[in-house]
Amino acid sequence: MNIIYSILFSFIMVCILIFIPWVGVWALNLRFVFGVVIPYAAILIFVLGIIIRVLDWARSPTPF
Repeated sequence: MNIIYSILFSFIMVCILIFIPWVGVWALNLRFVFGVVIPYAAILIFVLGIIIRVLDWARSPTPF
């Protein structure tokens, strides 16, 4: 019975994630935000996260 609740919870979360941009674009007319700002912010966060991970990896001691 627990797996049914987890599947239902996942389905509801996916529906909410689809509903947020749908309402933002069609009802609130936020095409620029969802089409330009959020994708560029996602790319920026991704690249900064990679840079931070690489710098953290470069600072770690090597076992020679």
